[in-house]
Amino acid sequence: MDLGLSGKTVLIGGGSKGIGLACAQLFLGEGAKVAITSRDPANIAAAKAKLGANVLGLAADLTDAAQAAKLAADVEAQLGPIDILVNSAGAAKRTPIADLTPPAWRAAMDAKYFSTINLLDPVRKLMAARKRGVVMNIIVPLSQMLQAQGVQFDIRTYLQKKAKMQDMPDLMELVKMV
Repeated sequence: MDLGLSGKTVLIGGGSKGIGLACAQLFLGEGAKVAITSRDPANIAAAKAKLGANVLGLAADLTDAAQAAKLAADVEAQLGPIDILVNSAGAAKRTPIADLTPPAWRAAMDAKYFSTINLLDPVRKLMAARKRGVVMNIIVPLSQMLQAQGVQFDIRTYLQKKAKMQDMPDLMELVKMV
């Protein structure tokens, strides 16, 4: 399938495992220039072994806004302007319900929500200046993770916050699709 992505630059936050890794494989198959990131250099090395030499792997903790901004700048310096951003980062520590505390919830929000915001902010500014770009936010509801632990409860507020993430690209005034 030719989606017209040959030569496009794709940055995948959380591209070393799971959905992010699968996205990297698909974009590479379409001829895109792909950069992946993970907090763990070992995860990047393992992903590059699966993906091949044509992928750029950079370590960054996306819960840190400065690291996310540096990542965006480094990708643009090495691969060219970012055409597509895939936000797939956000592996929060699995915590049994009985052990959840406000700091644990904060850490989960940092990992799942603010990692997206921290990478989205510098990249959307670069895209807006060029008047082109596409942002994809990969979202897996917390309810799925909790149900796997046998827990059922009302998480409407969490899902509303995640829904706002789905709306973010529309709010960024990116004028032209890739």
